Amino acid sequence: MRCESDQPCGMRTFLRLEGAPSVPMIAATREYVRSLYDSWLGNPDLSERVAMVAHELLENLGKYATGEPRELETELARRDGRCYVRIRTTNSAASEQIAVLRDVVDELRASTDPLETYRRFVTRSSKSSVGSCLGLARIHAEANMSVSYSIAGSEVTIIAEVALESGREP
Repeated sequence: MRCESDQPCGMRTFLRLEGAPSVPMIAATREYVRSLYDSWLGNPDLSERVAMVAHELLENLGKYATGEPRELETELARRDGRCYVRIRTTNSAASEQIAVLRDVVDELRASTDPLETYRRFVTRSSKSSVGSCLGLARIHAEANMSVSYSIAGSEVTIIAEVALESGREP
């Protein structure tokens, strides 16, 4: 499916996890998402970037999520006359992790140079034994996707998305 202006744009996948995702499960899900998006978009580069984002967000679910369930959703959706690829995770998290997430995503959203911001995260992570948040910076820099979040109590939703032009990346 290509998300042309005259075609519907409403494809979705949903994965609900009970327990932390394992390395083999993350790898298998990445391949599934890549293959699915390649068939929907016909754009191998964009499909690989969507798969990388799913991979990074699944790793975050394994590292930072508390409790059950943990959810990953991908969708190709139309909004305001444009088509978007959106990848979303939802899970519970500790208040300390929520505070870190707010700071990291706010820094990414304020960034005017995603690659320079990513380099800053790499440098920081080499000096810290705490979570690096490199995955979110990588999504922003390498996948060229915006990153946002919503928080309701201890439930956290992370959203990565990019607008498409006629089914292809901008």
